[in-house]
Amino acid sequence: MSKFDDCAKTAGRMAKKAAEGVAKLTDSAATAVKIKVEESKLKCDMAELGRLCLDYFKDAESVPQSIAEQIDEIDAQKAIIKKLKELKTE
Repeated sequence: MSKFDDCAKTAGRMAKKAAEGVAKLTDSAATAVKIKVEESKLKCDMAELGRLCLDYFKDAESVPQSIAEQIDEIDAQKAIIKKLKELKTE
């Protein structure tokens, strides 16, 4: 076999291995993106659940202390945001 044939076969094997490596990286990147999408969906669902719970507990007669404290913190944060928005429009 000629030196050229050897080089061509070696180049072919290297190209095949490189293609396999790229395919693995692509699969890995695609999976990472899918994970981030699902995590984002989960965060949105959890945030919506939190809003629903906040609305429920805000009007409830008895609220566990830890939830009441968190509601107070949320109200304080809303007040700060409102003040900052008012400053921004001035």
